[in-house]
Amino acid sequence: MEAVPISSLLVPIDPTHFVLKRKNHAHPDEAIYVLIQGCRLGKRRAQRMLFDEMVPILRAVAKRYVWEDAYVEDVLQETFIRIFQNIENFDAQKGSFVAWSSKVAAHCAIRFGQTQQRHKHEQLSAHHDKGKLSDVESFLAMDN
Repeated sequence: MEAVPISSLLVPIDPTHFVLKRKNHAHPDEAIYVLIQGCRLGKRRAQRMLFDEMVPILRAVAKRYVWEDAYVEDVLQETFIRIFQNIENFDAQKGSFVAWSSKVAAHCAIRFGQTQQRHKHEQLSAHHDKGKLSDVESFLAMDN
């Protein structure tokens, strides 16, 4: 694929915000692949644009596994950290970026759910003191 400058893919909304234009590209994901190349080069603007492009899709994936909105945002944050740390591992020959990033989001959501469940179990265990009987249990233990 021929290198296309990021600026040729942008449509200004205002002086500080841009959106991707997609009409003049033969391949529908060409704009995303240009952003991926920018991310691999460490360009913050490309990362922000890729984030803006992918967040609705990945939010929907995260909501399949995590129902509370506050936790969905936590999962999305972890997802994008992992995406940007591992963007070098993405191979366009093996599949689309949407599929790859959705898989990352699903794994983050599942891992988050497992962590939350473990924390809830630890909290319940901490509140239940086994050495001490409650008033009801001690009343029942008195052979009444």
